Amino acid sequence: MVDLGAVSGPRGPAGIALTTLVVLTVMVPLCRVVVLRVPRRGRRYLWLLAVGVLSSSVVNLVVKGPLGLLATELAGAGRQLTTTSPLWLLLFALLLAPVAEEAIKIAPLVSGRVRRLVVDRVDALWVGITLGMSFGLGEIVWVAVTIAGSGEYATVPWYGFGGFATERLVVTFGHGVMTAVAVMGWWRGRVLRGYLGAVALHLLANIGAFLSFIGAWSAELASTWTVATLVVLAAVFERMRRGAGRPRVELLAAGPPTSEPDLARGDPAIIYDGDCGFCRATLESIRREFPGLPPQVPWREAALGSVGLTSEECRAAVQYVEGGTVVASGADALARAVRSSRTARGRLVGGLVLVPGVRSVARWVYAVVARNRHRLSVLIS
Repeated sequence: MVDLGAVSGPRGPAGIALTTLVVLTVMVPLCRVVVLRVPRRGRRYLWLLAVGVLSSSVVNLVVKGPLGLLATELAGAGRQLTTTSPLWLLLFALLLAPVAEEAIKIAPLVSGRVRRLVVDRVDALWVGITLGMSFGLGEIVWVAVTIAGSGEYATVPWYGFGGFATERLVVTFGHGVMTAVAVMGWWRGRVLRGYLGAVALHLLANIGAFLSFIGAWSAELASTWTVATLVVLAAVFERMRRGAGRPRVELLAAGPPTSEPDLARGDPAIIYDGDCGFCRATLESIRREFPGLPPQVPWREAALGSVGLTSEECRAAVQYVEGGTVVASGADALARAVRSSRTARGRLVGGLVLVPGVRSVARWVYAVVARNRHRLSVLIS
C-alpha cells in the first residue's frame, strides 16, 4: 500500500493554491467554450465572464459575513451551528446564501450595456448562464482562500483537495442555471418571480450540505441529495434551452400589431380616450420608446361590451384588455402594456412600475394628470 503521507508536494495553503490554479486553468477555458457554442451570439456574452468574478468576495465580506456574525451574537450561540442551535438561526443561515448571492449575481442588469444584450429568450438564457458562471469562477478563489485560512487543512497535500475541484466544477455551472432562471424572469417582466425561482433552486442545492454540516445528515445522504439536485438543475436548463430556441420564429410569425384587434377573440389592446390630444400624444411617445406595444383603440371605436367595459370607465382611465377581459386600468394599464412590449427595457420599466410603492406613486401621478388632461391637450396643441 502506498503511504500518501510520504508523497512529496505542497500541503495546506500551498496545496489548495496549486489545486485552485489547476481548477481555474480548466474551468476558464471550459466556460469560454460553453459560451462560444451559442450560435452566432457567443462572442457577445463572452466579456460577461469577467463581470462577476469579484461578486463572491464582495457578498461574503460585505453581506454574509457581517450578517452571519450578527445573527450568532443575537442568538448567543457559537459560530459552529448544530442541530441544537435555535431554529430561527438555522433557517437564517440556510437562506442567507441563496438570498444574498442570487441578488448580487443579477446586479449587473443595472448596467444598460448588460441589459442591451438581452433582446430575446436566447439572450436572457445565455446572459444568465454567463453571469452565473462568472460568479462561480470567483467563488472558486473565495472558497480556496477560506480553506487556506483554516488550520484544519494544514497537513492535507494538494492531491487531497480533489473533492474541492470536483465540487467547484459542478457548482460553477449550477450557478449559471440559477442565474439564468432569474434573468429569464426579468426578461419576461416577472422580476420577483424569476429571482425567487433562482433562490429556490439555490436553496434546494444547499440543503444537503447544510444538514450534513450541522450533523443532521450523513455525508453519504448529503451526496445523494446533491446528485438529485444536479438532475433537477439539468432538467431546468434543458427546459429553458428548448424554450429559448423558439423566440425568433414566434416573433416573426406575430408580425406587426394590427390596428384593429378583435377584442371578443381575446386580442390585447390599449383602450383610451381618443378625444384627448394629450392622451394620443402620450401613447405615441410610449410606443416610440417601447416598440411592440399592443395596438391602441379609441374607446368610441371599440366593442366595449365584448370585454365588459363601459364608456364611463374608459373616460375615467385608460384600459388594458387581453383574453377578452379587462386586465388593468390607469397607471397599471400603461405599465402592463409597456411590460408586454418586445424590448427588454420595456419589460424592466413596466415591471418596476408595478412594484409596490412605485405603483402607488405612479397611480397618484396618473390620477393628477388624468384630471387635467384636457388642459394639457390645449397646451400641447
